[in-house]
This record gives sequence, C-alpha cells and structure tokens, in this order.
Amino acid sequence: MERTRRAIPFFGDLVVTQEAAVGLVCMIPEGLKCCLGQRMILLRPNHDAVKTEYLLYTLLSGAVQRSISVVGGTVSPVSKLRIPVLKNLEISAPPSPSGARSPRR
Repeated sequence: MERTRRAIPFFGDLVVTQEAAVGLVCMIPEGLKCCLGQRMILLRPNHDAVKTEYLLYTLLSGAVQRSISVVGGTVSPVSKLRIPVLKNLEISAPPSPSGARSPRR
C-alpha cells in the first residue's frame, strides 16, 4: 500500500483523535514514518510561536480535555471532535523566558 502525500505527519507534529476516545493527543517522534488514519486531526504548530511540548501537555491538561468533552463532541452514539471546536479552544500562552508577564485581557 502506498502512503498518501496529503497530510504526512512529521517530527514535532501533534495528532488528535477525533472519535472513540475523543481528544487523545500525541506528538510524532523523530524518525517515525507514518500516515494518518481516519478520524485523526493533524496539528502542525508554528515552532517559532510555541514549543510543541507545551502545546502537547496543554492539550492533555484536565481543563482542555474537559472543554473538548463538553463542547467538542457531537450529540450522537459516537462522540466526534469537530475541527472548528479544536480551532476555537482557548489555550494560555506560556510565560516569557525573561519571567515578565504579558498583560491580561
């Protein structure tokens, strides 16, 4: 079977489950060659804006997982995380390296 050229995961990308166990997240490790299965969402973080590890652990945090389970699933026998819900999740920014706090909104 030939791999698809569309949405090939690379090292540092995040993959989120869209159904079954909704919202599970993993990071693609270095050297892994794979393709996405059905019902998987590929997130390719802007590495200049956020550390992948920070985003991974934030998406796995209790608060974000509760948000996903409350607003992410569709009402059906099988829950499904919709991409617009994932795009609209509010995720706090990490503190700056200098320790200065950014203004709150």
